[in-house]
Amino acid sequence: MDHQLPEVSLANEEWDFSGCPKDEIFDCWVYEFAREYFRRHKTVPEACHIFFPVSDGFPGTPYLCTSRVNPSEEDLKLVSEWLDKHPDVRPKPPLSEVKEEDQPDVRLKIDWRFSDTVLLRWMKRILNEKRPSSPVQRKGRQEFGVLETDLKCLGAFRLVKIAGLKTLEAAEYTMKVLGEELYVESTNWSEAVSRVGSVVENFASRMDEFAH
Repeated sequence: MDHQLPEVSLANEEWDFSGCPKDEIFDCWVYEFAREYFRRHKTVPEACHIFFPVSDGFPGTPYLCTSRVNPSEEDLKLVSEWLDKHPDVRPKPPLSEVKEEDQPDVRLKIDWRFSDTVLLRWMKRILNEKRPSSPVQRKGRQEFGVLETDLKCLGAFRLVKIAGLKTLEAAEYTMKVLGEELYVESTNWSEAVSRVGSVVENFASRMDEFAH
């Protein structure tokens, strides 16, 4: 890499999904491909409304920048303060040491003065601490490998089609940012771009399948 790479205005969160939490992969896939669908059709399939509020930063904000994944410091502070004032909602022994049949029902009194973002973040923490077993997987969640591949391809697509990088430039740029190329061979970049086109084309029908 002995030459200057072009400037890339595309935020890393627009193309690098490697840091997405595992339990958010499905939702990230829905949100990000809904953005691509919206880019082409100026609307989203009705089923998308089941999985995320279209008004919550969509379509301008990347999923990894939404409050769902990255709550504000103020939100985290409010959640922490609430939990400190309500220690009874925290399990006394580690959850792994409590038998499922011995776990008490949890009844929560909700302070509606908090924003939806705060309440959802708080509820997620409660679920993480109190849930006795893993949740039943939502349709599509068994496809983690497929969805992760789709998101990786989407990253390549945006670097090539939106940032306007040539495949060699994109490979070098991702090496610079990630420490490894997103894809090495030019044909792999082309295949990734083609795959995204196919996913977007079939996105509406896939969403209908997930919703039922």
